[in-house]
Amino acid sequence: MSIANCYQMKIMIKYLFLLFIVLPIIAFAQPGAHVYAGISTLRFDNDVMTPEGTAHRGYHIGVDARLNDGDSYFMAGLVFHNLNLTASTDKNHFTIDNKMQFLKMRLGIQAHLLKLTSALEIRGKVLLVGTRVLDYRRELLPGSFTEINEAVGGVLFGIGAELLAFTLDLSYELGLTDGLLDVEGSKMHVLSLNVGFFF
Repeated sequence: MSIANCYQMKIMIKYLFLLFIVLPIIAFAQPGAHVYAGISTLRFDNDVMTPEGTAHRGYHIGVDARLNDGDSYFMAGLVFHNLNLTASTDKNHFTIDNKMQFLKMRLGIQAHLLKLTSALEIRGKVLLVGTRVLDYRRELLPGSFTEINEAVGGVLFGIGAELLAFTLDLSYELGLTDGLLDVEGSKMHVLSLNVGFFF
């Protein structure tokens, strides 16, 4: 099998894996699913990987399942991130020169905090996040770094607004484990802004 065919097979397996996890979540989460997309800004604590004043920017798409009814509820979901591996000062989130792709699995609690009108509510959430690295080019890592850790963990804090079925969310994921292999003090932190809807 050629290198190109191996690469295509690897990509297909990744997305089949994503599909077969997302579909059961939506199917069994009868209280509702939240589909969303937006922009992300990631920073490593390490100044060689992410120099001062720069960031790894990109976009994300995701789906969360509301697992029970009520003003406070458990939720679980998946988010796919496509970010620039090379940190820069460029504020463009949609031009990805050297991709760095992650799949994030989230589980936690979301609650309605304030009802402004019958149609508009403010909500907050706290989630545990497990991140699986899907794809990046190791030879493009700066300095002497050899690879990004395949799996890392974090905790996410977020606040959002619901207007009828439409949503706007701002979240910050605090990295709890190092993002670079054998490099202490290289935790990853992600700021995300997204819009979506419930169905």
